[in-house]
Amino acid sequence: MMRACTIILILKLALIYGLPCFAQHGEKLKAQLDLVSQELRLRPDSAYLQLKTIYEHAKEHDAYAVAADALQAMGEIAFHLGNYPQSLADYHKSLQLYKNTGDRKKEAELLDDIGILYYYNQQPAKAFVTYRAAMKIYQSLQDKDGIADTNGKLGHLYEKQGQYDSAFYYQHAALALYQQTDNKNGLAKIHENLGSIYEDKADYKKATEHFVFALELYAQTDNKLQKIEVLNNIGDVHRKTGAYQQALVETRKALQLAEQLNELYQMESAYRDIGKAHNLLGNNDSAFLYLEKSREFARKLYSRENSLQISFFQVLYDMEEKEDEILRLNNVRKISMTVLLAIFLVAFVMYRSQRSKIKNERKLRKIDKDLLETQNKLIKVELENKALSEQSLKKELELKRQELTSNTLYVIQKNQFLESLKKELAALISDDKRDNRRSLKRILSQINQSFNNDKYWKDFRVAAEKVHGDFYARLKEHSPDLKASDLRLVALLKMNFSTEEIASLLGISIDSARVARYRLRKKLNLEQQENLTTFLQNL
Repeated sequence: MMRACTIILILKLALIYGLPCFAQHGEKLKAQLDLVSQELRLRPDSAYLQLKTIYEHAKEHDAYAVAADALQAMGEIAFHLGNYPQSLADYHKSLQLYKNTGDRKKEAELLDDIGILYYYNQQPAKAFVTYRAAMKIYQSLQDKDGIADTNGKLGHLYEKQGQYDSAFYYQHAALALYQQTDNKNGLAKIHENLGSIYEDKADYKKATEHFVFALELYAQTDNKLQKIEVLNNIGDVHRKTGAYQQALVETRKALQLAEQLNELYQMESAYRDIGKAHNLLGNNDSAFLYLEKSREFARKLYSRENSLQISFFQVLYDMEEKEDEILRLNNVRKISMTVLLAIFLVAFVMYRSQRSKIKNERKLRKIDKDLLETQNKLIKVELENKALSEQSLKKELELKRQELTSNTLYVIQKNQFLESLKKELAALISDDKRDNRRSLKRILSQINQSFNNDKYWKDFRVAAEKVHGDFYARLKEHSPDLKASDLRLVALLKMNFSTEEIASLLGISIDSARVARYRLRKKLNLEQQENLTTFLQNL
């Protein structure tokens, strides 16, 4: 959202210029200055109307500097509400006034704002042209901070185009200038941009160094809002490098700051990142909780933005209606006493009114079309993110399946080996050498115990539950009295092992395996005609 100080500055300038309308209501405007910040956040449509009034009165009294500032502020409001055509129109009107008044610095600042608008509207070529026009003005003024700021914007634009060499060049040029002016906020922003480039290039060590440096500089200037973004960036780097616990620490710091500032966008982003970290840690319950919170904030933001946009569009429509009504009334006042002329004027006003309505309807349709296109782009991005998330989950599930299969094969090989040893030892026991029997019986007992080694079955159970987590939840709900041995048998049946393979895995005879299956059927309350394996696969 646009900074409230811009509106306050406009209102103060209006008072300084001594416009008659403001002079009559000066005390009232002064009392409203403290309320502008809150009104701007909650009611940007109301702020836009105030600026429109200031612009009209400033223009009437030839206060073009005030009119230009008001138009620029109006353009910022329209930009942040996603109405790019209206924003561009207000910006260009303001730009022309700055040119007429010779305010080169504000002209350059506005060109940078227009460049940002083109960037968000996916017109990078126009953004480059506009940034370079701003650069020429700053260079002619020898404004180092302005040159540095535009260099940073050019570097960011090159980064988004994947041209990292050019991105580094402009960011380092900006860094050198900010170091000369000791502009800490500017230095912090450039280090943040450099960290973003290194993150894109997967050089996470250098990315972290720049992000940490930016965080320290923002702390010195008490720029809490920018600190939130940097903390989120640091958390992203930790998550990408597998330091999930550290990622949680940094993202929770960002969340705490966002809650202090009531920054809903940052809170939604922080909850989403915390959910991702928990998911990577295998804490699925926590991951689901935080991702659900993120989605809840996203829904609230979407609803709030829709409400703000609808209110803003209504204001634009009412303003045009008001202008048409004023025009109609002015025409009515000019009606002469001649009936013929009166009829002509009434017909003329009706014609203008109808044409204005058609024009407004066309504008509204265009606004709706632009809004729909923006929504479609957002939906497309969301679908792409979901597809990436699903792809990641599928890969993880495949790894778990491979792990489970590997563990199972290991157990089969071990048990087959022990089974052969068991047979050989049993043959030795039946031999007449009685002096060896006691030792051989002891070895045979140890082998039998090895068949039920809990360590391997515990690892097997954990892997199986990760692959078939929902299945085991439904199974326990269906039959809560199942024992660990029952669940072990269920896991093997779920993997489509035969009775012979199950007997080998469990270290029991085939008949014992059949008995175990029969007992499991009874515990699951299956009818005689129901197939046990089919039931488990469909549960």
